[in-house]
Amino acid sequence: IGGTTRTYRFSVQRSADIVAMDDNYGVYLKPNQTDSFSIIQAGGATTINNGSLTISVDAASPNGNVAAGYTDQELARFTFKASGEAVKVSSLTASSTGTTAGGINNAKLYLDGTQVGSTNDLPANASKEFTFGNSFIVPAGATKTLVVKAEVKTAAGVNFTAGNQLQVSLVAGVLNAQGQTSLQSISTSAANGNTLTAQVGTLTVAKSTGFADATATLSTGVKGATNAKIASFVITAGAGEGADVSQIVVKNSATAGLALGHDFQNLTLKNGSSQIGTTVGSLSTTASNTYTFTPSPMISITAGQQYVVDVYADILTGASNAAAAAYSAVTLDGVTATGKSTNSDASDTTTDPAGQTVYIATSGSLVVAAASDMPITQNRAMGQTGQTLATFKLTTGAPEAVN
Repeated sequence: IGGTTRTYRFSVQRSADIVAMDDNYGVYLKPNQTDSFSIIQAGGATTINNGSLTISVDAASPNGNVAAGYTDQELARFTFKASGEAVKVSSLTASSTGTTAGGINNAKLYLDGTQVGSTNDLPANASKEFTFGNSFIVPAGATKTLVVKAEVKTAAGVNFTAGNQLQVSLVAGVLNAQGQTSLQSISTSAANGNTLTAQVGTLTVAKSTGFADATATLSTGVKGATNAKIASFVITAGAGEGADVSQIVVKNSATAGLALGHDFQNLTLKNGSSQIGTTVGSLSTTASNTYTFTPSPMISITAGQQYVVDVYADILTGASNAAAAAYSAVTLDGVTATGKSTNSDASDTTTDPAGQTVYIATSGSLVVAAASDMPITQNRAMGQTGQTLATFKLTTGAPEAVN
C-alpha cells in the first residue's frame, strides 16, 4: 500500500515453494524436471508507481432542501482516497454556484470532523482558497471525508429566500498536494456537490380533506351524543426544516348564536387516539372566543410532513341549533412552533381555516323495508316446519344507534 518508489524483484527460491501433480496419472512432478532446483527469477526489476489521490462526491452528500437562515448547514461532502503513498493536501479551492446571488456566508471545511483551514465566505459564482499547512494528510490506502458547512445566508449575512439554489464545488487544483514518500507534487481534481434549494420552515394549516362536512342526511350526531368529531385540520411543516409545535389555538364561530357553548361541551383535540393538551369542559357562547391547547411534550413534525388534528366535543342535550342548518362550529386560530434547525419562529401565518360543517339531529331514525331475499309468492305443503315466510331489513340513520 505504501511502497511508492520502491523497486522489487520476484523469484521462486526453493523447489518446495511449488507443488505440481499430473492430472492424468495422479503423481507429483519435479517443478523444473531435474533433481536439482535452480532459482526461477523474473527478467527485471519492477518499480512501484508514485502515489495518487482520488476525490469524489460522497453518496451521503446533502441533497434536496435546506433551511434558509440555518447557521451550521452541511452543504457538501467529499471523499479523498490516497493510493501508493500518503498524500498531503496543502490547499483546496471551493466555489459557490447556483441561482443565488450574494455568495455563501462563513464556509468551513471539516476533515473527519475536525475543522481544517480558516472560516471564509464563498463569493457569488467565484472561488475561495483554503490552506491547511500540515493538517490535511490522507494515509496510503485510507479514505478521508471532507465536509463543507456554512450558513444558509448570503456572504452579507442575509437569509436566503425560499427557492434560492446553491451548490458548493471543489475546483481542480494545480500542484496543491504532495506524495509523502515520493515527494512528487500532485494536482487535485474537481468535484461538485449536489444542488440544494433553500426553503423556509414556516408551518401551513388547512381544513382536512379526509373528513367530510356534516349534512341533514349525514349528521354529526344527536343531542346528548358524546365524543362527536366536529372538525379536522392538517398542519404541514415547511419544506426547509421540521418544527416543534408548542401551542394550538381554536376558536368559536364568528357568527352570533353559533358559538360552541350553545351546542357543545368538553372540547378535545386529538391526533389519532392521542389527546393533545387538556380537555376544555365548559365552552363560551361568545362569538370568536378562543381555546388554547398546550401539548406535552411538544409535537414534532419533520420537514414537509403533515400532522392531523381532530376536534371532538360532546353535544348538549339542550343544543340550541339542533335540526337547524349545517354550520362551521370551530376555526383553527393559530399554531405556535419553532424551527428544529434554525430555532426561529415557524408559527402559522396563513388565513385561519374554518372547520367542517356540523349538523345536530334531534333523534335517530329507523327504516323497515322488505329485504332483497323476501320469499316469492308460492304454495307450501301442509306439515312443513322451519319455513321462511318473510325477511325484512332494518336500517338506522347516521345520528345514533337504535335499540
